[in-house]
Amino acid sequence: MKVKNVEGPSINSMYVAVEAYLDGKISCEETVSKLKDSELPADKLAGIMRQLSDYGDKGRYSLICKECKLFGVY
Repeated sequence: MKVKNVEGPSINSMYVAVEAYLDGKISCEETVSKLKDSELPADKLAGIMRQLSDYGDKGRYSLICKECKLFGVY
């Protein structure tokens, strides 16, 4: 019996996008654009951001949080 992934691929791909930004692989603008296009509910996006709060560069994390709030992503 196969178990269906309840969270779906968009949550996983957005987690990977934020993680890639924190690693310096993609720009802040590209990350915010991907997050906006995903149309994830704010609570799901907030969960992703909380999970990654201790990951990578703190300055980059702070910037992505500010940009997300500025553009109304969450």
